[in-house]
Amino acid sequence: MIITIVGTRRTHTFRAVGPLDCTECELRLAERWCVSCDEHFCDGCWRKVHSKGKRAFHPYSEISSEGRIDARIFTMDGDQ
Repeated sequence: MIITIVGTRRTHTFRAVGPLDCTECELRLAERWCVSCDEHFCDGCWRKVHSKGKRAFHPYSEISSEGRIDARIFTMDGDQ
């Protein structure tokens, strides 16, 4: 599965490489990929890092346990 992003990363393509570890804690598997930060986080670290300031408005995509990034993009409150 290849996902292409629009905007500043429109020329980037992403491919699943297997389960991804959380960029922040490196202990748990990543569940969310931040479109703006271009990093992957477990749910707890996502909420900690993106709880306030400008990062609270960063959109994200969900990551499967196999490392596949979902094509749908969500806002912090879960709207698509």
